[in-house]
Amino acid sequence: YLGQIYRNALAKNLSEMGLPIEVTNVDQGFFELEGFTQEQLDAFSGRRTELLEKLSQSEIKSDNRAKMLDIINSKTKKHKRKIDRETLVDHNRKRMRAAGIDRSFFKRIISKENIRSNMPVLTNEEKNKLVEEHLHKSLDLLEKHHSVFDYEEIMKNALKLGLKYGYILKDYQMAFEEVMKQGRLIRLDENVYSTKAIVEAEKDVINLMIKGKGSLNAYASDDKTVDGFIDGVYSNMTKGQREMVGGVLGTEDQFIAVQGDAGTGKTYAASAISDFMALQHPSTEVIGLSFTGKAAQSLEDESGITSSTLHSFIYQEKCREDFIPKKRLILVDEAGMAGSL
Repeated sequence: YLGQIYRNALAKNLSEMGLPIEVTNVDQGFFELEGFTQEQLDAFSGRRTELLEKLSQSEIKSDNRAKMLDIINSKTKKHKRKIDRETLVDHNRKRMRAAGIDRSFFKRIISKENIRSNMPVLTNEEKNKLVEEHLHKSLDLLEKHHSVFDYEEIMKNALKLGLKYGYILKDYQMAFEEVMKQGRLIRLDENVYSTKAIVEAEKDVINLMIKGKGSLNAYASDDKTVDGFIDGVYSNMTKGQREMVGGVLGTEDQFIAVQGDAGTGKTYAASAISDFMALQHPSTEVIGLSFTGKAAQSLEDESGITSSTLHSFIYQEKCREDFIPKKRLILVDEAGMAGSL
């Protein structure tokens, strides 16, 4: 958050000096000055060059290159020490000259042709409208994955959107209270916010849970039958896995949540639930759902349960021309990743 505040202020200051900026990554809130060659940028990216070299030598294998670079950086980064400012400036000037960056270079960048392509100039009314729009877009993004969030998260997303316009924290602070007055944003507690849509959705979830309690008494399996199945086919189960299987198969409620840490064997327990249903209730369809395609594929591969993403399932259900109710047991993996809306 503090890094984004800094980058926005820096972008504004550079722009006011006549140095045109280019937003290189809106999601990350990054920008660069226009007019520099890749060789010049690389000359001032010594740490990144060092990290890439260490990455090529690393025995760690992962598809997430950025994450690996972060890990290597944290393990090899040296503690910052006090540096004499004049010495540092002199050192950087020498590096600039070696990279062909001198006064004449900057004069070419700060030309009238470049300045006119600098940050957009808007009227106060247009600016106020755009700043509020950025705050609402920030809320749109947060609503997808979070039920609650803090002030800093709201502002951070808005600042990223305002980077190319030269907007800084003060611009959004002034608009924040106006957005609060509009009624969409709700303050739940000290620095805890949500939106009207999320609060209403959460109320609907609670009402569904209440309505579904005790509604499946005709389908619940008795403890003796479940225990006999586990002892006969899944006798190596842990206590927690047995409780999960018994809880899901024996509940009379329409909805049940299972809390389990990573690596505790939830997927293994899910495969036992699927096998039991195939044996005792063959007419009931068992399906798996997850927020991401990778997680859904993993659930299917490890448990044998036909699985898909939540979005794909909901879309297919909406597209069905004739809705025929069918008995289903739906297992949602990593349910906490799904948004309320």
